[in-house]
Amino acid sequence: MSGRPDDIDFEEEIDRKYICPICLAVLWDPVQTLCGHRFCKLCLGGLVRGSWRFGMSRCPVDKKFFSVTADLFEDNAFKREVLSLRVKCNNHNIGCNWKGELRDYQGHIGSCSYSQENCVYGCGIRVKRLEHDDHKQVCHQRPVNCEHCDEQIFYADLTKHQVLMCEHFPVQCTLCGQTGIKRKDISSHIDVNTGDCPQTIIPCKYASYGCQFQDKRRCMSDHYTADPDHHILLLVQHNASQDRKIAELTSQMEKLMSIAKNVVKKPVKWRN
Repeated sequence: MSGRPDDIDFEEEIDRKYICPICLAVLWDPVQTLCGHRFCKLCLGGLVRGSWRFGMSRCPVDKKFFSVTADLFEDNAFKREVLSLRVKCNNHNIGCNWKGELRDYQGHIGSCSYSQENCVYGCGIRVKRLEHDDHKQVCHQRPVNCEHCDEQIFYADLTKHQVLMCEHFPVQCTLCGQTGIKRKDISSHIDVNTGDCPQTIIPCKYASYGCQFQDKRRCMSDHYTADPDHHILLLVQHNASQDRKIAELTSQMEKLMSIAKNVVKKPVKWRN
């Protein structure tokens, strides 16, 4: 017999002869002493190991001495009688109608649809075996795939993932109000140089020529058409400045070339 199951419900109240005097539960792997008393093998073994002297021990019931090697035997006939006792599933109060012999009890409990088991996703809830598949469909710890990026996460974290982290989740631009933009594309959308958000503040395209005007992207066309002469003047001034710099550089280069020619023409005097 394997380990004794807990909470056995018998169909009828069992005779006292099937009860172990030590643990007060149904006899499991019964052994019998020379004086005729029966005990669970493990129960009596624990007492014998702690009290025997020179191979002798005392019966817990009548205190008679017996030899632990010669006066103790496994009662297989009584074991079969115990295993034939009629029992019912301890889940009978929640719907299981199984009844049978004690020998078949553990096999039934191992597959009873009404037995409770831990959720396979580790949420901490215990559910009936027959309801486990239904629970898995609604468990907050069940794995799901984000519909936007396909990353697998716990269902309980799905909203947080999408609202705060998912790079493919569609968001709204806080400047122009455009919706449906992937989170990863927002920075490109509002980029000053390459974006297309009409509400982004951008500099005038003539900024490198001296124009300090800035406005929303959607308003820049008005700026360009409002005063074209201003930009033309900036270009002319810029070109004039470049011409002056070129002239200065040309003059400096000519001076350097003249100095270099004089150095080449000057004879070298060697010292003895």
